[in-house]
Amino acid sequence: MSYKTVFALLIGGFVLVAALVAVFHFSVDQFTFQDEFLRQKPKDVFSSNKGVMSFAELDGYLYAGTWNETTKAQLWRSADLESWEAVTTDAFGLPRAAEFVSLVAFDGAIFVGTINGADNDPALIVCYRPGEGAELAAADDVFAPGDNYVKALAVWHDRLYAVTDREFVMSRSGKRGSFRRAWPAQEQGVSFNSLIVFNDRLFVTVVRADASLRILRVAENGTTLLHTKLPDLKRPILSTAFGRLIVGGKDSAPPTEIMHPLAPTPKTRKGTGLPKYDCFAEYHGRTFFGTRRSSWKQKWHAAILFECDEQQCWEATEPGLGDDNNIMISTMTVFRERLVAGTWNLVSGAQIAHLTGDKTWKRVNPTHAAHVPPNPRQEKRLDAPGDAVARTHP
Repeated sequence: MSYKTVFALLIGGFVLVAALVAVFHFSVDQFTFQDEFLRQKPKDVFSSNKGVMSFAELDGYLYAGTWNETTKAQLWRSADLESWEAVTTDAFGLPRAAEFVSLVAFDGAIFVGTINGADNDPALIVCYRPGEGAELAAADDVFAPGDNYVKALAVWHDRLYAVTDREFVMSRSGKRGSFRRAWPAQEQGVSFNSLIVFNDRLFVTVVRADASLRILRVAENGTTLLHTKLPDLKRPILSTAFGRLIVGGKDSAPPTEIMHPLAPTPKTRKGTGLPKYDCFAEYHGRTFFGTRRSSWKQKWHAAILFECDEQQCWEATEPGLGDDNNIMISTMTVFRERLVAGTWNLVSGAQIAHLTGDKTWKRVNPTHAAHVPPNPRQEKRLDAPGDAVARTHP
């Protein structure tokens, strides 16, 4: 073997090693989330968060709950989508509550559902009442250790409802100690995923022990487990579209009406597979579906927002609402006649954007924010032992 051949092999080896190191560095530093990057280089008040997870409206304010493992979950509010106030930037002092995943307004307060800590922690529901402060509404008095994820909150007939993996509970007051099971005949081994009010009834998704998906209907005259055959959706979410109740999946199929297909499956980019639906919103006679990246193997494929009429669906805007690092549209709502979306962004931080009059998306980009003045009568913080636990995907 000539010295030229040996030299060429050595150079090729060095190039290969450098390439592998670069790929490894990208996959580790970028895809396993650069907490240091997010902590040291915030671009606006939301970008220290990895995701905006939930919205709710109360007294003219839009509230936004976030996912943040560094400071713990945050709660923000705005009256105009331009100026924002921080209600809490440390999960009201709860050191394990890294995510505020569900919000709802009830009895003049914002109720916050959390993902709380490690697998042996109970879920938490926090009541934040403007001008008075925060207090725990439900914890280990309602949820068992390991049942730590409040997946959805809803209000129906002056009652507050909540679902976790193992429990479907309700309260007439939202006070600590007032929650009880909302389905007295609850089966063993079931799990719950979403809630929605439709046609003056409350509907709940139930995955039974045999993995079949059913819908629980709650009415004033009783609770009924419907026998409607539904597609196999591992993480179903309920919404409405065009006057119909629909169910979509976080992990598989396109949105489906309870009895009939809603619309043809939206086409996605070549090689991306079916979109995974995470949120829905109705706006100006159309239904919008927010998705996440279709495969975790396709590391930076951006989320897609679909817009649908009763016949077809199409991409409503460029992927990621204009930012390829927005890998999931995690929540949507309508506030002050504008469609508002929150995203997961694990590179440059979470974003909030709204649809403008010319049908373009405008990113909310406040670089400074005020803090809601604390109530001086509230002397102590909410607390729970331990630290927030990292989570790689929902």
